Amino acid sequence: MPGLNLQLFGGFEARTTDGAALSFSTKKTKALLAYLAVHPGKSHARNSLANLLWGDSGDEQARASLRQTLVYLRKALAPTGLDHLVTQDDLVSIDPATLQLDVAMVERLTANGNPDGLEPVGELYRGDFLEEFDLLGEEFNDWLRAERVRLRGLVTAALRTLLAHYEATDQGARGIRIANRLLEIDPLQEHAHRALMRLYLRQGERALALKQYEICRETLMREVDSEPDEETKRVWNEARAARLNHDEGERRTFSAGRSDSGMFRLPDRPSIAVLSLDTFSNDEEQRFLAEGIAEDIITQLSRNSALTVMARTATFSLRDKGLGAKEIANELDVHYVLEGSVRRAGDMLLISAQLIDAESGNHVWAERYDTTAATIYSTQDDIVEKIVGTLFSEIREAEKAEILRRPPSNLDVYELSLRGLARKHRLGPESMQLAREDLQRAVELDPEYAPAWLYLGWVEAIAIVFKWRDDLDFSHLDDAIGKVEKAIELDPVLATAYQALGLLRQFNGDAQGALEAAKRSVELGPGDADNLLFLARAQASVGEFDQAIARTRHAIALNPSRPSYYDYYLSRSLWGRDEFEEINRAANACLTKTPGFTACRVFQIVSHVGMGQTGQASKAVAALLEQTPSFTVEDALTSVGFPGDENSNRRLAKQLIEAGLPQGKGRPVTQ
Repeated sequence: MPGLNLQLFGGFEARTTDGAALSFSTKKTKALLAYLAVHPGKSHARNSLANLLWGDSGDEQARASLRQTLVYLRKALAPTGLDHLVTQDDLVSIDPATLQLDVAMVERLTANGNPDGLEPVGELYRGDFLEEFDLLGEEFNDWLRAERVRLRGLVTAALRTLLAHYEATDQGARGIRIANRLLEIDPLQEHAHRALMRLYLRQGERALALKQYEICRETLMREVDSEPDEETKRVWNEARAARLNHDEGERRTFSAGRSDSGMFRLPDRPSIAVLSLDTFSNDEEQRFLAEGIAEDIITQLSRNSALTVMARTATFSLRDKGLGAKEIANELDVHYVLEGSVRRAGDMLLISAQLIDAESGNHVWAERYDTTAATIYSTQDDIVEKIVGTLFSEIREAEKAEILRRPPSNLDVYELSLRGLARKHRLGPESMQLAREDLQRAVELDPEYAPAWLYLGWVEAIAIVFKWRDDLDFSHLDDAIGKVEKAIELDPVLATAYQALGLLRQFNGDAQGALEAAKRSVELGPGDADNLLFLARAQASVGEFDQAIARTRHAIALNPSRPSYYDYYLSRSLWGRDEFEEINRAANACLTKTPGFTACRVFQIVSHVGMGQTGQASKAVAALLEQTPSFTVEDALTSVGFPGDENSNRRLAKQLIEAGLPQGKGRPVTQ
């Protein structure tokens, strides 16, 4: 016999214990049920309930409203098959034996005080108690505010206890997850920032510890105009000292380096040396200016935990010896070098910057800036942004090209994962299967390696939605999402995992959940062009096309060697504004790079429809069906559609049907 499952954290959700959703006719019906549920078994006088929710009405009207709402409530709860409400004379209560309540579960778990039982608390607390239930009457609002404070306090205290336990027992990954959960609840919890810094330091993640301090400081200054306290600054100083000792004491070999045997050795992260800028003069003041600008750029780059940035003392001393960029790169074992010049012309500073691939000697990009003292920091920000965007694209493409030439027998877990990623980007049925085999092998070798789980789930999901594997269908999509979520469990600050989670949630129709995941990826890696791009995709999925177009163009500007999916996402965002000629150019550019990319073919089709080119649209449909004969309009809506914008999905379906793509026999294309 079904019972009632009620979730009041993060809003209101009521289901039978069999999982069927219950429908309620009014918000006050929900509010009444919630109030009774958090006092299970307690009897309430009808007058007090009437005043709680209808206090601004007369007594007679309030009691009449209560009677009617109780009728609505019994009707809404009827599918559970149980009589939850207990009425006797003038009293009303709810039978606790028929109810499963998230609030009650949290209260039971926190009452025990045993850290071993506190793990579920963070998952149960999906948000504030009864979010969006304000403005239902003064007395109800007073009760609601008090309950929110009480329950948030319970949850926060429990998670602090759990965090302290994980710190004391050296369970770093779990501690990091709980500290991040505390900061999701309240970003002003300085103790959680501090704990994260300590945990990162224990794992050797000095850059992450320093970055967390900056997040803490910026949050406190913005919200309460306060600096971090002395204890937090002490941990920060420890992290700075550890970073300095590490930078000065170690030489690392990265993507340009080779092992003693001469075999190419892959990096664990991109590496760069920033040289002091040339001044073309012997002016001591200008030399200080040049070194100061370079040092500021080094500082900003060092905040990004995914980069290895050589310390200023190492790079500046070698430049003083008269060594060129390639010689410095060889000496420091880095792949990329930033060099440039600065000249003063009156009140203006004329700055040039070039990012050099030290192995080939080629310039990856070069920029000139005419700036002033007032705009020097924005100029530095722009240089840093372009460096980061390039290092997350150009370098990874070079690494992937290198590793694809190597036999699998020579590959370890990291290399298998990168090989799988490289094949994923080729976006075709055969490449996806080869990627899947590499990644399955990687997780077998090391089940604790988060990127392998991430890419495996990602590859399988793409194969599912584009019908590239006979042994995978939509019943396997939740399993693919589970693999990505496992990656996040193993590494809660893996920004790329949130990219993937956002995309896969869109495949599953969860547009808002996708948007949240995409925003988290940008929070963790704001300089990564891919993070910006996947956020743009999530924004387009909920109909925010102007923002999506702007963010996609920003990502493209950061990634001059962009792969084909950048063109796909641009065409998808432009579609929301009927820019059919531009959509066609972007889709064609995508298909030139990756001829088998189904998503680009879909937007090539609708661009022809939008421009009235019916013959071209039919040819594009034929090309799509030649590659994937079973592909339908329904499949297009799932793989490239807009799960948070029903009108856009209807319009996309109409254009594809007009072009001659089969409709499919699954869910209606109007969804």
